[in-house]
Amino acid sequence: MLAKLIADARKRANDFEAAIVIAEVHAARKETDRAFEWLRTARQRAEKQDSSMSRWVFNDSLQVAPFLKPLHSDPRWKALTPELTVFD
Repeated sequence: MLAKLIADARKRANDFEAAIVIAEVHAARKETDRAFEWLRTARQRAEKQDSSMSRWVFNDSLQVAPFLKPLHSDPRWKALTPELTVFD
């Protein structure tokens, strides 16, 4: 199922939400490095959309995603989301 999600996400190169979902799966599986790879992909996709709304949705999605919470203490989280304030 994960392979299908990844294949679908690669077909939709502008869909940052699909990349976040894949990051959540990896985080739930405790595959932290892979989760951050997909989070970086999601951020790049959101930035390419050149819309403040997509940027807001990206940040909001990261804020509320329960499977990403364990990543909040990782230094890469702050580097990925420097402007994001996390409410734990």
